Amino acid sequence: MNICERTPDGESALVAPGIGSPLGLHVSRPDQDAAVVVASGDIDDATITRFEEIVLARLRAALRVVVLDLSRVHFLGVAGLKALRTAQLLAQQRNVRLYLVATDHEVLRALHTAELGEVLPVHATVPAALGELDVQGESAG
Repeated sequence: MNICERTPDGESALVAPGIGSPLGLHVSRPDQDAAVVVASGDIDDATITRFEEIVLARLRAALRVVVLDLSRVHFLGVAGLKALRTAQLLAQQRNVRLYLVATDHEVLRALHTAELGEVLPVHATVPAALGELDVQGESAG
C-alpha cells in the first residue's frame, strides 16, 4: 500500500512502506522540460516497484531531463541498481538526459561497483546536476 501526503508547497510525496526503511518519493518540476525525483530511505526488493513506476513514468513523459536525487537514500540494493540500468537505457532510447545525485558512501560504492557511474553522470547536488544541463545547452547552442 502506498501513502500519498501533501507537502506545504502542494507537491505530493509518495511513500511505499517496506520492511526496513520506507521509501519516500517526491517529484518536482523545476521547469516544463525537467523533473526531479527525490528518493529517501531504502531502494530494495520491498520498495522497487513504486520506485520504478515513478522513475520510468518520468522518463516516458515529454521531458528533456530527469534528475534522480538519491542523496537521502541509505541503501541501494541489487533491485535498485537494475532499475537504474533500465532507466539509463530508457533515457538513452528516448533522448532524455538522466542525472543522478548521490552523496552516501554506500550508495556511491554500489553505483561504482555496478559501473553505473560510468554511464550516468553523478553529482553531489541537484543544482549541480541541473547546472550541467545549462552548460550543455549553452555549448550546443
